Amino acid sequence: SSGINSSSFDQRSKEEELRAQGELMKEQLQKERDAAASYQQKLKDEAELSTKQLENRAKDLENKNKKIFDEKCRYELQNRELIAKVKFHEEERLSDKGEIERLKLERTERDKDRQTEMRELRKFDTELAVARQELKDATKRISSLQEQLTVSESLKAK
Repeated sequence: SSGINSSSFDQRSKEEELRAQGELMKEQLQKERDAAASYQQKLKDEAELSTKQLENRAKDLENKNKKIFDEKCRYELQNRELIAKVKFHEEERLSDKGEIERLKLERTERDKDRQTEMRELRKFDTELAVARQELKDATKRISSLQEQLTVSESLKAK
């Protein structure tokens, strides 16, 4: 009778041990799922932050570009007015040659300023193009991360 009880006890002990191992495995699997979900959220948050930063950078560059363009237009208008003024004075054959020379010098200075503004405008156009490409790349990255998230969630659901 004690041999039967011992065998029955061993069987119950093994069953309890297997149950406990099963519970541990379930807990470990849940921990791994939680860690994967946390990592996916982190990737998604980082991608969204990067996208926002690139969008803000692109907006800043566009605003800067617009300001430079507006300033360039203002310089061009001033330059045309100055040219008209110089022509008027030349046509009137002003005896005051010093005034004409001063106007020509102003015109030359403004031409230099305008050229500088044009170089800056081209530089900002380049920066804007780079920022747009970065935004495009970040958008692709987000799409890729979202696909990974979808695949991972469907695997988690199984």
